[in-house]
Amino acid sequence: MNGASARQEDYLRLTFHRRTCLMGGSVRQPPRARPEYARMNIQTQQSRTSFDRLKAGIGFAAVSGVLLALSCNGGTKATVPITYAVEQHRDLPHGLNTVAILDAEMDSAEDQKWSEMAANRVQAKLVEMNDRFGRKLTIVDRKHAKLLADERDLVASGVAQGPQPGSMIKQLGVDAFVVIRMSASEQVIQGKARTITGVDVGALAETLAPPDDRRAGSGRPSGGGRPARQPTRSYPARRGSNPPPVERREGRSAVQTEEVPTVTRVITVRPTFVLLDAVTARAWDTYAPPPITRKEKASVSPIFGSGKTEADLTPRDRVIDEAIETYANDFLQQFFPRDVAIQAEVRSSENALCREGVRLLKAGAQREALEVLRSAVQEQPTDHRAHFALGVALAATGQFDQALESMDRAIALQRDAEYIKIHARLNADRERIYGPATGLTAERAVQNRDRKGASRDTND
Repeated sequence: MNGASARQEDYLRLTFHRRTCLMGGSVRQPPRARPEYARMNIQTQQSRTSFDRLKAGIGFAAVSGVLLALSCNGGTKATVPITYAVEQHRDLPHGLNTVAILDAEMDSAEDQKWSEMAANRVQAKLVEMNDRFGRKLTIVDRKHAKLLADERDLVASGVAQGPQPGSMIKQLGVDAFVVIRMSASEQVIQGKARTITGVDVGALAETLAPPDDRRAGSGRPSGGGRPARQPTRSYPARRGSNPPPVERREGRSAVQTEEVPTVTRVITVRPTFVLLDAVTARAWDTYAPPPITRKEKASVSPIFGSGKTEADLTPRDRVIDEAIETYANDFLQQFFPRDVAIQAEVRSSENALCREGVRLLKAGAQREALEVLRSAVQEQPTDHRAHFALGVALAATGQFDQALESMDRAIALQRDAEYIKIHARLNADRERIYGPATGLTAERAVQNRDRKGASRDTND
């Protein structure tokens, strides 16, 4: 024990001795345990002081970190859309000029309705894409397509051998049919769940009260004063035997619950798209993607919940309609260019030109932002944010090769997750990009298609 601790112990003993005299107690030497407790209190106070200092230091560090983050990220932010169209996966068969969309004959009225809905959806989208991308397809309207379906059934059944002279197929010059089958299955699973409907306060008090304060059948003490302790039963201890089980009194349930119905529904949609030769009925192409399965459950609230039925679920027609929309887009994207939309987030740096460029991007002035951001990277070549913002501006204006080069320089300076994600997406579509989706003209699409056809003929 050092000198300071000894003096402190002597002071505590003297203080204790004086207090004992004032209170009329005997003047005895205090027990040795008293100073030990006092030293423990002093150590506790010292620990609390150290802990308070630690908390203050942590709080200061947290505030400093937040302020530093705000100062670093407090520049201008902009979310810039990058839109473009990519080439189709395959071309339509050579010589296909007129096409009719048919819904297949289904076994059930429900599936027939879905097939007809899918045929109407594909018809509308095919007309839109044909006009947009400059394809010279002739699309038979749905009214005549139904008559063509009856004639096609006659040919398929052998009643007629191919399109007869004067037949509608020959009159309309139909080269191919797109036959659509759409089936949907539904499984509804009924279940049960428990929900809290009330709480018995008396039973809850009886449950929470100490065992000695409980009286049979009530949660109140047995008397007005201190409750009488219940006598305990004693059992002779026997070697090798287990004690008897504790007797438990069954009381009321504090929480009241009720069983309510629940419902779970599983909808599966299966499509098939077949491109048939109108003359030979040979299948040129078949598109049968995996089925879409949507599982939905109407959950019951655990407190004062009510029962659930199918009316609480998303309407079945809406679920199937969303699946048909997805399948129609996927099927047509096999033969038509597909639009791609990317949202890129850019941030400004401390460079004034970079801040101005990002501000222009945020305002939608992409071409004005190009010149400012080019000046920014020339003034400060190590500014990775300026390089990435320049790459986004180039991609938004359709200059994809230069955009990827600028993003490469940004990634070389700073491997930011946003930089890598946008660069990877553009690089994946690089070889199939037509151009910006909003600026794609019909002439450009036709020229690209003719160029691909000439290249294929040369390779053959």
